[in-house]
Amino acid sequence: MKKAAKKHSARTLPWLLLMAAAVALGLYMPVFFTRIQNSRTDNTREAVDLGSAMLSITSDSAKLEKLGLFSLFSENNSYNSIAISAGQNMTKSEATAMVDEIPQLIEGTDLPYTQLGSADLLYAEPQLIVSDNANVTTAIVWIIYYAREDGTTYRELSYAVDDSTGIILSAGYTEYEEAAYDGNGTNEEKGPSYIKDSSDTVRRIAENMTEMYKFTDTAAELDNSVSIGDNYRYSINFYTGGNRELTIPVYIWTNGWQINPY
Repeated sequence: MKKAAKKHSARTLPWLLLMAAAVALGLYMPVFFTRIQNSRTDNTREAVDLGSAMLSITSDSAKLEKLGLFSLFSENNSYNSIAISAGQNMTKSEATAMVDEIPQLIEGTDLPYTQLGSADLLYAEPQLIVSDNANVTTAIVWIIYYAREDGTTYRELSYAVDDSTGIILSAGYTEYEEAAYDGNGTNEEKGPSYIKDSSDTVRRIAENMTEMYKFTDTAAELDNSVSIGDNYRYSINFYTGGNRELTIPVYIWTNGWQINPY
């Protein structure tokens, strides 16, 4: 009986840890993720036809528009997220293969990361995001989630990919030790401990994003108005021609990180 209970706990703990992480991080954009979770659990699968052919994005402005999707949808409350049966341009295998690109975002930093693979994939689903606001473009976004248990350590990786271009819109990684949580999956500590100023780390992420997205006339820079981070939150500003075109949040804590969370 005890073994069965332990097995059940091992299966459910990663999900509990995911929820605990969201609370501990204080990510103040919960609406988008909540709508995605709701649409996943209602077993609705809609077929859509928005045209085909992967877009070839070359201009900085078009890339920034894609990277700003989550901020745009989060600022506009009048939208719906619907789980659909398939992407319009990307297949599930193509979306999950993007996991190999994630390390480029944190290259040259000391942020924790372990490469996860197909055996660790828990779900990969396309979501149709529809807004009532005429200025907000309808989009299909793949939400990918990997998790692995290594002894007493749980590793979780999530990211989002724009279906029309293959651009990675968001990525985050966290490691948990089983000993840090009680039987209900609740962190015994009040929150993630903060060790040091991570400004240099975020500057490197900004450099990596400039290279990864092949910006030509756009500079990505740390928002210097926050030196140590407000509730573990930093910001990266994107400037084109001296004008700030986009700001995305970056969260850094001792056992994980999140770039442009959804």
